[in-house]
Amino acid sequence: MLSIDGDYIHLDRSYINNKKDCSRANKVYLDFHVMQYCDMAVIGSGGFGYTAMLNRPEPLKNLYRFSNKKFIKL
Repeated sequence: MLSIDGDYIHLDRSYINNKKDCSRANKVYLDFHVMQYCDMAVIGSGGFGYTAMLNRPEPLKNLYRFSNKKFIKL
């Protein structure tokens, strides 16, 4: 299991531009890049994890979604 420290941010929200704080944006980019190297992944219902997994050689291999207290194989 891998966890990258830092706060998440929505890149499409205007407050990142107001604060001019790129450190939180860097975490998003790093998370997205690293996720493509995972052998197995459990993602939520949002699109971020699913989109990151599409960069893998076999995008749906060992990919699960956690929903309603259950793991669903995709």
